Amino acid sequence: MSQSIIIGKIKKNNKIIKCFNDQYNNGIVTFEVLFPGVQNPLKVPNISSYLNNVVSSTTLSLPLSPVYNCWCLDSSNIIVPGQQYTYDAYSILDYRVLSTNSLINPLLKIYKQCQPNLTLYVKNLPLILYIINKAKIYESVNGFSSDDIQTAIWTLMNHNMGCHTNLNVKYTGLLITNNNMPPVSSRIDSNVYSIINDALAVVCTLDCVYDIPLLFDNPIMGIVIVPKNTCNQILLICVQLDQIDINCPCYHPYVSDYINVTKKLCNKELSCIYEFPKCYF
Repeated sequence: MSQSIIIGKIKKNNKIIKCFNDQYNNGIVTFEVLFPGVQNPLKVPNISSYLNNVVSSTTLSLPLSPVYNCWCLDSSNIIVPGQQYTYDAYSILDYRVLSTNSLINPLLKIYKQCQPNLTLYVKNLPLILYIINKAKIYESVNGFSSDDIQTAIWTLMNHNMGCHTNLNVKYTGLLITNNNMPPVSSRIDSNVYSIINDALAVVCTLDCVYDIPLLFDNPIMGIVIVPKNTCNQILLICVQLDQIDINCPCYHPYVSDYINVTKKLCNKELSCIYEFPKCYF
């Protein structure tokens, strides 16, 4: 596979995002959810979300704040607020999570067991990554609600939209909700369509999904958490990338070989050159 050499601060962050993909898999998260996902100063960003996720323990190097914005990814299964669950955790950009092969994709594997006549369109997860990064703008600037955002996420996970050759094509189809979960009573359909079509218009012009968080000042990464052989809701929790302590391979021009340095060191103004496979989407 061809390689690309990238230099510069922004691309350092891009490397960290790539590293996030490599590091955040096969983790375990024990948590409970709270409904509704009201604002909480411990959350980053401090916005309303469909659920709040309160983490009690995890094998992942998550920030000290245990409360996260949380969104539902499937429109069929349930999760009970206040009850403790233990899920497997993956980066939203993990190649397995983006795969349409249910033999290697943990989301599709459990969903196929629980809902054999339905599917999840995991190819739309990069669109959802864009939406959770822009959620604060949607709520504070556009005046959209968390119900609008949740409905957009459910709709994307249930429709094979993809990117059109003609970027002027807008989605105007059916909007999806989960009738087994608390209703999204404040949703406004026109807001939901605006969110979906905004994501399509931006993400479909990018060369690489790793560029999505770089569009924003405080990049947010998604951690997909998947139930362990039980038919419960598949969830997405949101973490500010700069808060995550991960190891990134860094190549320094004065060092002849790759060395592992922490994310904080990679963030410093070093003359590092990052090399990784070209991204395809």
